[in-house]
Amino acid sequence: MWDVCTFDSDYGNTGWVGVNQCAGTTTGSHPNQVCSLAFVKYNTRFGVNSAKSLACEELGHSVGLRHRFTNLVSCMSQQGEDLIPHDTNHINANYP
Repeated sequence: MWDVCTFDSDYGNTGWVGVNQCAGTTTGSHPNQVCSLAFVKYNTRFGVNSAKSLACEELGHSVGLRHRFTNLVSCMSQQGEDLIPHDTNHINANYP
C-alpha cells in the first residue's frame, strides 16, 4: 500500500504548478486533516523555477503541513527549500 504517489506530466493550462490531492480516506478536520493516500502532481507545462521547493511544499501537504504566513523560512512559506524544526516535529509526532 502506498501513502504518497507522485506524478509529473503536462496537465495542461490548469493554472497550478503543483497540487496535492487526497485519494484515500481522511481523518481529522481542517487544518489537521490527514489523508491515507495522497497524489502529488507536478505540472510540467509551466516548468519549475525551484523544483526542490515545490517538491518540499507538495510533499509537506501530503503529511499534514500547511502554508506558513510568518517570517519563518521553510518550504511551506514559499521562501525556502527546507523544513524547519516545527515541521519536522509535526511529522515525527504523527508518523513515528
